[in-house]
Amino acid sequence: MSADPRVREALEVLGGTYGPLGVALVFALAAAGVDDKQVLRDQLQAVLGAEGQPQQPARPPDVAAGPPVPPVPPVPSVGRVVHYVSYGTPAGEFPSVCRAATIAEVGAWVPEVRRAPFVAEDNTRLREVVEQWHGDACALVVLNPAGVFHTTVKHHEQVDGRHLPGTWHWPERV
Repeated sequence: MSADPRVREALEVLGGTYGPLGVALVFALAAAGVDDKQVLRDQLQAVLGAEGQPQQPARPPDVAAGPPVPPVPPVPSVGRVVHYVSYGTPAGEFPSVCRAATIAEVGAWVPEVRRAPFVAEDNTRLREVVEQWHGDACALVVLNPAGVFHTTVKHHEQVDGRHLPGTWHWPERV
């Protein structure tokens, strides 16, 4: 039992059933000038209920259902977790799989390789690498079982039920 006479009095008023929240309410009501123990008990029951638990406010009526609202697509931002689709190996030893990645930068210049229409002196076909700005491209920090690497890739949604290698997408909701 506490040595503080106010706590002893509060516990006496409460009958030992309301715990620390009840004691705090007794102190608050006493500070407001409520002295009658029965009035204190009535006030406590109004606030805490017969079981000493706070009363739940009445639930507001549901808003009339209107037409379904389509979900707002998420917006890429620094620090968000996404999935990066790895390229895999041409022979298939390592398949193309989703890897966890964190967005390090939003919007990026992404290189696109194009075949040049001309051939070099040694008869090899030249290629042209052109960078294009993509607002939804992201610089990613990709987490692999063997380590971490950085890459800049475009966002891509599923095509025929699969994600294209070398792109990122939002994780599927489960």
